[in-house]
Amino acid sequence: MTGPATRKDLMIVNMGPHHPSMHDVLRLIVTLDGEDVIDCEPILGYLHREAYYTESHFLERIEGLGIIGGEEAINWGLSGPMLRASGIQWDLRKVDHYECYDEFDWEVQWQKEGDSLARYLVRISEMTGSIKIIQQALEGIPGGPYENLEICRFDRVKDNIWNEFDYRFISKKPSPTFELSKQELYARVEAPKENWNFSDRR
Repeated sequence: MTGPATRKDLMIVNMGPHHPSMHDVLRLIVTLDGEDVIDCEPILGYLHREAYYTESHFLERIEGLGIIGGEEAINWGLSGPMLRASGIQWDLRKVDHYECYDEFDWEVQWQKEGDSLARYLVRISEMTGSIKIIQQALEGIPGGPYENLEICRFDRVKDNIWNEFDYRFISKKPSPTFELSKQELYARVEAPKENWNFSDRR
């Protein structure tokens, strides 16, 4: 949306990102006339511009920038794409053989250069690799009728606890259907930006 910029007291504000997971995804450049928004320019981040990395000025900006070698990456405790972009072919989905990843045909995406371009390329490759995994998973779903048992259970319960503010907006409480036995548990998973570790003692 664009409005006439005739006044000299207009304010241009960078409205994002507001959350760490939104960095390099989206930012908004907003032009304000007092409290009225008269212009808003959305800037899509590099993660959403797959073809952009082939342009020479982008390559010049990030190739050879911020190099982290494999030994440094390990010593600093890096994980996920940061580690794999430094030449370390380490992916928990392969190492721990968790969930059903062993049933799919996929490769660990990695680069050896350790620079910003390598980290970008690893993330792009992981997006296309994830699509292939999803396609294989969809092909493996058996046909026939299905029923969402969780929805049916909710329909039977009046004033369900999951409709409360904490579950819908804060998401700090565990699921009421998720129960652990009295023991110590530990699990780790491969997440988009890092490895996540979970532990619980009951």
